[in-house]
Amino acid sequence: MDECSSSIKSRTGGFVPFYALTGQFGLDAIDLRWKLKDIIAKRWMLTPLNPVHIARLIELGLVEMADEQPVVTLAGQQVIWIPD
Repeated sequence: MDECSSSIKSRTGGFVPFYALTGQFGLDAIDLRWKLKDIIAKRWMLTPLNPVHIARLIELGLVEMADEQPVVTLAGQQVIWIPD
């Protein structure tokens, strides 16, 4: 494990989905992070979100559906503000 990932893990209690998932999802990890930002800013009302991205964010526990609308969970809020 490199120094950067150790630092991020120490700041987040070991929860670093986007840093860790970059290898697993590649550039898709960047898209997922932007989708979280879109949900927080409610930009999904202007342009539809990719259902595959929403499903993946729900699987990761970063988004949940409330009244048929995506809502960022507390874990998602913590992840979105972690610097790269």
